[in-house]
Amino acid sequence: GETETAITSAATVGQRDFKPHRVTVRTSASRLLIDQSVINVEQWLGEELDYAVRIKEEDAAMQGNGVGQWLGIFTASTDGIPTSRDVVSVGAAIAADDIINTIMNVKATVRNRGSWVGSRQFVQLVMKLKDSANQYIFTESAGIGNVLAVGTPMTLKGRPLYESESAPTALTTGTYAAVFGDFNFYRIYDFMNLSVQVLDQDPYASNGEYGYVMHKFSDGAPVLEEAFSRLRVL
Repeated sequence: GETETAITSAATVGQRDFKPHRVTVRTSASRLLIDQSVINVEQWLGEELDYAVRIKEEDAAMQGNGVGQWLGIFTASTDGIPTSRDVVSVGAAIAADDIINTIMNVKATVRNRGSWVGSRQFVQLVMKLKDSANQYIFTESAGIGNVLAVGTPMTLKGRPLYESESAPTALTTGTYAAVFGDFNFYRIYDFMNLSVQVLDQDPYASNGEYGYVMHKFSDGAPVLEEAFSRLRVL
């Protein structure tokens, strides 16, 4: 009613700092190649440096410790995804129940928009899971919500499954195997414009080369812990 006391919420708002962490990559190329090339040198150079930066950023997004770099999804942290969001496997080896427990550890809104991320070793392990009749549990049939065929977009329990060469590969006691979550809540911020330095002094000059150094400033971290569920091996 109009005269009733308003209901107060228990919502709390915290703060997380995003800071410009520098990543630097460099390469070199022959002066003869550059000066006499018929290709688009700037495009080639940009693609080379961009690839190198993306590898470093993927490493940080997976396992960065948050100190002078991004905070990764496989790093347990109260500033990102704490251990309270971990699902421990039921045994020393990952089983089908672990996949179900991990995906059901989040609310329906996350499940409906979530994705899996794991290493190539994790994907291979899931592909090989079998039932008591020695039949593969997660088949290549799209009709049951799993597509694990090589060369096609993979899904696991109806949600996209992505491989990362930067994800943990050990899959042994105490290690993380996979993360399921809504990656809209992994925020990446870029600071300032990219800068590329061209160096023609030694040691490049003596080798008949030009040196190229690119600097990029960025930060990334999970911003909502409940949007993620992480599978850890018992």
